[in-house]
Amino acid sequence: MDWASPLLADILRHHLFRCVDFATLCHCRLVCRLWNASIIVPKIRFHVKHIVSMHPESLRLLLSFLSNKTRSLSISTGDNRGIDAQIFSKLHNDTTITRLAFCNMNLSGSEIFISFLRSNRTVRSLVLNACDMTSEGEDYLGELSTTLAENSSHLHEISLEKCWFNKESSQKFVNSIATNTSLTCLRLQLPHFAKKQVGDLVSSLLQTKANITRLELKNVPTFGDSYDDIVRLIRGTTTLKSLTLSPLSDTGFASVFENLVENKSIKHLNVSQGEPDYVGSALIGWYLEQSGSLTSLELQSCQPYYASIEDGLKVNTTLKSLDLSWSGDGDAGPQMLVDVILGGNTTLNMISLANHGLTSSHAMQIAQAIRTSQNTSLQYLDLRFNRIDESGAIELANLCQSCPWIKSINLKENSSIGSYDK
Repeated sequence: MDWASPLLADILRHHLFRCVDFATLCHCRLVCRLWNASIIVPKIRFHVKHIVSMHPESLRLLLSFLSNKTRSLSISTGDNRGIDAQIFSKLHNDTTITRLAFCNMNLSGSEIFISFLRSNRTVRSLVLNACDMTSEGEDYLGELSTTLAENSSHLHEISLEKCWFNKESSQKFVNSIATNTSLTCLRLQLPHFAKKQVGDLVSSLLQTKANITRLELKNVPTFGDSYDDIVRLIRGTTTLKSLTLSPLSDTGFASVFENLVENKSIKHLNVSQGEPDYVGSALIGWYLEQSGSLTSLELQSCQPYYASIEDGLKVNTTLKSLDLSWSGDGDAGPQMLVDVILGGNTTLNMISLANHGLTSSHAMQIAQAIRTSQNTSLQYLDLRFNRIDESGAIELANLCQSCPWIKSINLKENSSIGSYDK
């Protein structure tokens, strides 16, 4: 944004506009620069959809003349500082912010934070990333959990990532999920979660009042060779539509896909950064052959045995999106894609082979397979971070011209070649 400061300064100085719209303001550099230059007049207001601030001082400055159309606010101090009372004073009176995120902050000892959550009725999404919620003799996550259980009809999404709090607070939070009827999305990245807490979380999710449709469990302990709680969730839930489990061991892959065939509600599954062995890969292929409920499958950084899942993909009739990015380096990935295209799959709409070490020769093989098969279902190809040069890019561009159903081929980070979108 700094490059635009002189131009915007001239526009504002001559009072050509009374309102300035931004999609995102990052670090508030532009705002502070304009403010210090004394060119922002009281009648001008900023309409911002998303704010990212590294310093509460600049954020306070921005909030003082921010319009009432801001929807998303992210605060990251960068040095684990505490909450600023003046910020929450402004937010308390703001009725338009629907997403609130705190990153790398110290929330312990902050009654202001809890008080704000109890009184606010507009925030729909709450994100706490790398925040410290521990304090001697205090239980702030417990307070948050009580707030969720008693007064949370407005919150639809909660994300707790790499936050620090004690086991008692964790347990209270898990228990609050069972009584919450408004929460539809829960993201947890909590390495210190105990097996019992995950088991209790699953029990809470299977309660009749729980209405969560999207669940993400990342870096949660894998409990050795036991995935009983995850299996219980997969076989028992009727509300989950999107599930992320990352990372999974080889045993985890086997447990998930062997039981996923019994589930009819989950449409999107993300098991990225896992380690499927031959058995796990074979069960992925077996599941795909059954044409279960999945329409989207993410296997980023997994490096499965492609031969084991190829046959399943050929006959699958439900999967529309397959992400295999960062999951290979050689001929296996592109050869499988060619075989699947020629093998008659008619439902896959998007395939990602980003960072597979693809060359222009691979690109030409893929293009020829699409032309030969006349498979009109495949519309999006993600081929980023490969080694495709100009000759391969030209071949793919010609493919888009000759096959009008191809809508986008992403070639970013391929020898300075960008994406080709129709």
